[in-house]
Amino acid sequence: MSKNRISILASGDEIITGRLIDTNSAWVSQFVQKLGYQISYIGTTGDNTQKLLDMLLFVCEHSDVVIITGGLGPTEDDKTRFVLAELTNQSLVFNFIANKSMYEFYKKVNRDFSTIPVSNYVQCMLPLESTYIPNLQGTACGMSCRFKEAQIISLPGVPHEMKNMLELIANKFPDILPRIGSAYFTKVMTIFGISESRLGEMIQNFMIQSDPIVGVTAKSGYIQISVMSFDEKIAIEVFKKILQIVNVYLISDEGLTPAEMLIKLCKENKWKLGAIESCTGGMISDAFVSVPGASEVFPVGVVTYSNEAKNKFANVSEQTLERYGAVSEEVVKEMAYGFATKNNLDICLSTSGVAGPDGGTVNKPVGLVCVGVYLLGETFTFSLKFGGNRQEIRIRSVFHSICLCIQKILKN
Repeated sequence: MSKNRISILASGDEIITGRLIDTNSAWVSQFVQKLGYQISYIGTTGDNTQKLLDMLLFVCEHSDVVIITGGLGPTEDDKTRFVLAELTNQSLVFNFIANKSMYEFYKKVNRDFSTIPVSNYVQCMLPLESTYIPNLQGTACGMSCRFKEAQIISLPGVPHEMKNMLELIANKFPDILPRIGSAYFTKVMTIFGISESRLGEMIQNFMIQSDPIVGVTAKSGYIQISVMSFDEKIAIEVFKKILQIVNVYLISDEGLTPAEMLIKLCKENKWKLGAIESCTGGMISDAFVSVPGASEVFPVGVVTYSNEAKNKFANVSEQTLERYGAVSEEVVKEMAYGFATKNNLDICLSTSGVAGPDGGTVNKPVGLVCVGVYLLGETFTFSLKFGGNRQEIRIRSVFHSICLCIQKILKN
């Protein structure tokens, strides 16, 4: 029987109450799959001793490795070390290596040992037969122990600490987390302009196969299709077949996000890109600057929430604003063109809309967004209608704007 089943648990009341989004589990999942593991379960539990114990008893029955994040801090709600001691029927003992590491961390951040709160020393308490895992980024060390056939790895919940420690384990502690096989070979494509349900109908024959695994992930405004297999040739063959079916909707055959793809196109063609936004309030610009190296092609973006700002930054005429209103294709056309010509841009995106929850009319309801795309001397406009709350409308406006621009480029 293969030893490749792995479960991931995130511990903390802040997660199950929604005060904190668990990003750790997704990162851990991707990391361990590269080592050849398959995910059995991903779960979340609060800071409750019995519930964490019950969860561990369950996943250990179905896993070869269990990774827990969180619950290793110095406060009363940090229960993980105590649960592991109870689970393995071991006493907690003071680990002097962990204590030395804590002192070294305080020295590194220029803090006096005398300032260490007494409560912090509980972080040096480990189950008797557990293995100490160093934390070079904080005071909470990790630990590993066995329960029946499962290897349990406990790491702090602070993301940068956890990531550093798991990479350290994979490189320095192969007996705890060995590489057991090849990772899935994965190909991803990004598409736009089709519903998830319609897409599912088009590629359903591929999705019912066990190898490769074909998955569809709907994002806010676009969709990604992943093809995974341990056999690279099989994955590529099926990926190409799907690509032929959905080619008209393609944004990227490399799995790039819309912003990443548009930045790439601009770099390849030495185009300058800009954005002038109203209802999206800088979110398009934020999408661009989130891409490393965007500054090479994205020199300027501006938010023009008032009519006066639209006139000042893009020469939108008062007559156009009065006749058609700020939320209109006529206005976003002038916004895109005016801002592009003022700033010597090759591409410029503009938005104006009614994001709500108030402000809608019969002719211009909440969810109406007008988009302008200036592209190499031509200006195109679109009117879109979205459902959802204010934030959802704005997010979808961002990705639709960028995707519509990319499709115009790819069709030329």
